[in-house]
This record gives sequence, C-alpha cells and structure tokens, in this order.
Amino acid sequence: MRKGIFAFLLFLFGIFQLAAASEEDETVLAPSWGEEIVRWESLIVESAVEYQIDPDLIAAIVDVESDGKSDGVSYAGAVGLMGVMPYGEGFEYRPNRTILLDPQTNISWGTAIIADIMQQAGGDLHAALAAYNGGWRQVDTLETRTYAADVLNLYGRAIASREGVDPDDATAWTVAVQVPRGHIATRTYMAGDYAIGLPMTLGEHVVYENYDGNRPIFVRAYAVPLDVADSPLNVR
Repeated sequence: MRKGIFAFLLFLFGIFQLAAASEEDETVLAPSWGEEIVRWESLIVESAVEYQIDPDLIAAIVDVESDGKSDGVSYAGAVGLMGVMPYGEGFEYRPNRTILLDPQTNISWGTAIIADIMQQAGGDLHAALAAYNGGWRQVDTLETRTYAADVLNLYGRAIASREGVDPDDATAWTVAVQVPRGHIATRTYMAGDYAIGLPMTLGEHVVYENYDGNRPIFVRAYAVPLDVADSPLNVR
C-alpha cells in the first residue's frame, strides 16, 4: 500500500513538472543536456516517474549508450537509446530487436532494468551502472567500471548545472550516494574508487526511491567535482 502511495505521489509530481516546463518553455531535464538528449525528454520523464528514478540519470545512460540515436546496435547486440539486450539466451522474456528500436519501448525497458539492478545493489549507484553494462559477473572489470564512471561524470554535470554551476568548472565529476533504510542512514560514500572526504558536494536530491517489501530504500545523490585545482570550485 505504501509503495503504491509513493508511486502515485511521484507520478503526480512528474506531471506537475512537465506542465510547469510547458508553461515556462523550460525542460525538466538539467540544462547541461544537448538537443540530442532533450528531444527524448517526455519519454525519459515518463519512465523515470514510473520507476522512481531521477530522469537525469536516465538521460546520462542514454547519452553514454547511444548519444541519443535511437536506431543503433552495439557490437554486443545492445539495441537503441539505452542499449538494451534483446530477446535471446538468458533474455527470453525481453522483446526482440525490432520492438526495442521503438524509443518509448526501449526507454521503458532500460529504465525498468536499471531500477531492478538498483534494488539488487541496495542503492550502490556505481555497482548498479557497472552491472547494467556487463552483468553482475563483470562489475569489477575495467570496461564496466569505466562505463559507470562515464555515466556518473555526465550525471554529476547535470546535477551541477541544475544548481547553477558551470559543469566545465571541473574537468570531471562523480556522484556520491547515501542510502537510508527505514530510520537508519548509512554513511555517505563516494561512487567507484574515490575516497570519502572530497572537497565539496552539490545538489542533494533523491536519485532512487522504492520499497522492496521489507524496507524503504531512498538513495540520496550528490555531485562531486574532481580535478578542480585550477577552477572556481577549488575549495581545498
């Protein structure tokens, strides 16, 4: 029952955001995204509201997977905007390649997949992105970790731009997360290999919210600038 209430409230919030953006001729997505991503905004927001994930995270995955091109197929066979693997061995429940080339279907499936993986990861955003790219058996490979870092860089840029910070003030970004469960909150930790204690964070917000049947999961995220020695963000 509680999960249904959360989902309904988030749905209403998403509808309100879209209506406000339409009235003010603004986008729901962060201002850092180019037209190749913004043109998919309505589909991204629709799925993000349904699966209770920040739409800028979905936009970052779309950017890394496809550069906003809906008709691509990777060397591994991943299809479309979010690089979804189609029907095949181990994926017998998924649509075929032709169906996944439809942008709405692709974003819906991709968002559902990353939401499920986030649940499995207990809110560890870096591990979830690595698993999205290569599966759980490959989360510690250079390829999947690089993929996760690339997505988090774009996501961090988006968070910064929402806060009115020029993303180019840092040469790279990552995202820190905090995962409260019920009334207990874990420590904030940095995604990937970056140590706790980097100089500043920006834009606290909920990146993922769900209920796993036993406990609520609320993942708060913060943008963290990296390599800022010669930039206005240097606060060391």
